[in-house]
Amino acid sequence: MKIVQVVFENPTVNGTGGDLRNIAISTALETLCEVNVISVQDAQPEGRVYPKRKKSFIELRLVPSLVENIVQRVLRYSPDLVIIEGVLIADVMERLIAEGCRVILDMHNVESLLQEQIDRSKYGLLAWVRRAHRWRAARAADARLATLASRVWVCSASDAAHVKALIRGRAQIDVIPNPVPAWCFDHPPRAGLPDGDPVALFVGHLGYRPNIEACKRLLTQIFPALLCKVPTAKLIICGRTPHPDLRTLAADHPQVQLLADPETLSSIYDSATAVLIPLSQGGGTRLKVLEAMARRVPIIASAKAVEGLNVVPGQHYLAAETNTEFAAAFQTVVENPVFADNIVTAAQDCIEKDYGKARFSERIKHAISLPSSY
Repeated sequence: MKIVQVVFENPTVNGTGGDLRNIAISTALETLCEVNVISVQDAQPEGRVYPKRKKSFIELRLVPSLVENIVQRVLRYSPDLVIIEGVLIADVMERLIAEGCRVILDMHNVESLLQEQIDRSKYGLLAWVRRAHRWRAARAADARLATLASRVWVCSASDAAHVKALIRGRAQIDVIPNPVPAWCFDHPPRAGLPDGDPVALFVGHLGYRPNIEACKRLLTQIFPALLCKVPTAKLIICGRTPHPDLRTLAADHPQVQLLADPETLSSIYDSATAVLIPLSQGGGTRLKVLEAMARRVPIIASAKAVEGLNVVPGQHYLAAETNTEFAAAFQTVVENPVFADNIVTAAQDCIEKDYGKARFSERIKHAISLPSSY
């Protein structure tokens, strides 16, 4: 079997969650068949360019000559399957289907749902007035492309349910959960809580709207509440391309450190007493949760942060929604190291069972083992 994976830009190990998923997919496929990866950005004649978006906002408006260039590159490999990274590059997907290619649409987010969450957070009660037309167009785009694809891959059962609702069951959907990033296994995880002052940690792309909002809340609400219970605590916010607002807020507090564009994450996770993830919006599943589980760092998280993951509050992580709950949970971890160890041991067992490299490869193998009628 020959497979071509088409991505928007070449993924990097220090990149976004989408990058890490793309790498995991291509790595798993390499053990099963011939696979070639084609990047839309690499095909841009003038170098890296971010095209304008269509009315739906979740699709790019790619120039016809670029689409044709990519399609011809794909067809040279005479692929049995083409895997398309999300609805962003819909123009490429639709042209490949017109050429007779069998296409799998990998939706690492249900983009219409994610965009609606972001808009509601940004505009509040005015969101429907300002963005309803965009939401309708985005839902229509997700539904159209999921219906056109031979199969759809999503990150979780909840995402699968959202897609099924959009398309009224007119597609074959495979749940392919995000795996733990490979770097998590480069070094053995730590044993026990670290020495020194307690450290609360947030890791994520700091230019991504859901993460920006979570970090603002951490800096202005949760961390002050936490200091009332654990006065010696420190907060580390770590990730790519920090938003200017986060730099300003972090600079105002002597017990806060912002680490921009780190080369590695292992030592940062190992220094943390607990990871705090107060997300209220987001799509797919959160790789930051899987990373912390694999590195044996206790997780304190909102329901949104662990959405779609096979984890149980009080067993694999500590649940929190309010500022007081986040602060109290952090205090619990600091004062009860045995309890914290039980949490991280259960979390690590969950990783090995459901989210390791071998399990991910099994799911990919099953998803491309299509019947002859396909």
